[in-house]
Amino acid sequence: YAPSPRTDHCSVSGLFLEISSRYEFSERKSLTLPRTKNFVKGVDIERSGEKRDSFGKSTAALTSEFCMTYLSLPEKSLSSWKSRSFENFNSGMQDEGDEREELLRLLTGDDHGVNHVALLAAIDNIPPHVSQAGDIPENNVRRLREICTPLYEKILFYILGSAKDDLGVAFLVKLRKDVRDAIRHYKIIEQGDDDSDPKNNSRKVLLSRLPNLEKNLQTILTSLFRPGVLELKRITYHNTPASIIEQIAFKEAVHPLQSLQDLRMRLGPGRRCFAFFHPALPNTPLVFVHVALLQDIPETMYDIQNGTKSILDGSYSESEMTCATFYSITNTEPGLAGVDLGNHLIKSVVQVLNEEFPNNLKTFCTLSPIPNFKKWLEGKLVRYHEEIHSKHQHNEQNLDNINEAQSRDDLKFVDNNLFSKDELNQLTEIY
Repeated sequence: YAPSPRTDHCSVSGLFLEISSRYEFSERKSLTLPRTKNFVKGVDIERSGEKRDSFGKSTAALTSEFCMTYLSLPEKSLSSWKSRSFENFNSGMQDEGDEREELLRLLTGDDHGVNHVALLAAIDNIPPHVSQAGDIPENNVRRLREICTPLYEKILFYILGSAKDDLGVAFLVKLRKDVRDAIRHYKIIEQGDDDSDPKNNSRKVLLSRLPNLEKNLQTILTSLFRPGVLELKRITYHNTPASIIEQIAFKEAVHPLQSLQDLRMRLGPGRRCFAFFHPALPNTPLVFVHVALLQDIPETMYDIQNGTKSILDGSYSESEMTCATFYSITNTEPGLAGVDLGNHLIKSVVQVLNEEFPNNLKTFCTLSPIPNFKKWLEGKLVRYHEEIHSKHQHNEQNLDNINEAQSRDDLKFVDNNLFSKDELNQLTEIY
């Protein structure tokens, strides 16, 4: 085993190359590693524990150092993905804050992807007389499956199974967030790229490979964060640690908190707040939901507020409420987007509430807003406004109607030409 001389071994990329070399070395030597139970699909994953070998540092220590180094990188603002110099990125030079992109290049590079030469060879080894009929021998199927798994995926499982204190789980969540950010912002930058500039080619290649990495990470995380592993906890103002309540308050995405009194009301009588936690991230609420106990299905947030006040002032008790309304649900970890936590959370909360109020709760419903609908609609109005100006197909009365609609809270559709036929059908289905 000889570490790469061209990489700083204290950097994220340097540590990753160390881990990659060790993994490949262990595969070649067929090392027998102790095994331990882990969260992935309920099967055993190889773990080296504290056993030291010829490398001088235990695999657990190396992978833990890698995870901690990556997790300690400063948060990267969305604008910085667009503003940093891509000349350095494309030439392989590193500047400050570039370690995330360098790791993405390593993960998706040819050295850590699918071995296409071996894949073609495995395909050629399929007996021609059975491949046509679909009766491919099982050993050929296993071989193809093995080869089609990118090397980076095997290394990620190696990190996941080796790192101490389940640091690998936190690393994968953070990595997927960064991959999703990179995809989104590289696409924005790509729109202004000069196709004739060869410096843009490496970024285009990276952008073409990142979606596959993102989907593989989602598959791994879906296994890690399956319902049987997650722990449901009720959040209360007096019994929940302040650090968790703070996260609930600041990460609320649907109805931002207005005051400390508002927070106390959401966690007090007539309301419920539940969150999912993972054993590897015990102090992080992954997804949380707010529930209101009411007598009838509400139409607005005012109905929820009035229902809670009727319990607080003693007019009614919680045991008299017949409807549980889910009015806010928030995923706190962008790296877990697409992992079906919210659906499982709501089903689990329904079960808990039925156990708490076995006789009176008859109805479960949601009061769901349409995120960013007003912003989208205003954008449509602006574009329509510009279009009718450019075509000179407007009159003063029509403009007055549009301006009046833009200034009102109860925005109405003032012109059928504002929406396409498909958009009007979708809006009709929603309302």
